[in-house]
Amino acid sequence: CNVVTATFTITITAAPIATFNYSGSPYCKNGANPSPSFTGGGIAGTFTSTAGLSINATTGQINLAASSAGTYTVTNTIAPSGGCLAVVQTAQVTITALPVATFSYDSTTYCKSGANPVITITGSTGVFSSTTGLSLNSATGAIDLSTSTPGNYTVTNTIAAAAGCNVVTATFAITITAAPIA
Repeated sequence: CNVVTATFTITITAAPIATFNYSGSPYCKNGANPSPSFTGGGIAGTFTSTAGLSINATTGQINLAASSAGTYTVTNTIAPSGGCLAVVQTAQVTITALPVATFSYDSTTYCKSGANPVITITGSTGVFSSTTGLSLNSATGAIDLSTSTPGNYTVTNTIAAAAGCNVVTATFAITITAAPIA
């Protein structure tokens, strides 16, 4: 018998890489919508996560405003193709709520000899500040009228930048009048 030779072409496909991350995490809910960064040759597949995270399934971009604050696991799944099995990779992303610095006092005008203002904090406590002349507790926002100078003041509550959120401030204007002289 003669030698019979047959040839067959085999194509070897490189397995896809799904490696990605959200390098800016944590993100603040009022920030710019982040997209994933792909590392090590990673490519986009189909992005999914648990309820509460608004994510574009094709691009992996997260809609921060439409998402709930929390920590999520995002999954990038590349479907099987070219003889390769599905490739799945996960990454963590954290979304933080924008802090609220809102506060108020029980009035806008006070007599130096009167009762100290009562502060109501409807947001978070940051650092309270004002101009010279106002006796102000920087940690609590409490004002001591007896040691303050009569005048117009703007009190500011400043919450430092943290967890992906920028500095947040709120203000409240008050006037301290001199005690009447009899």
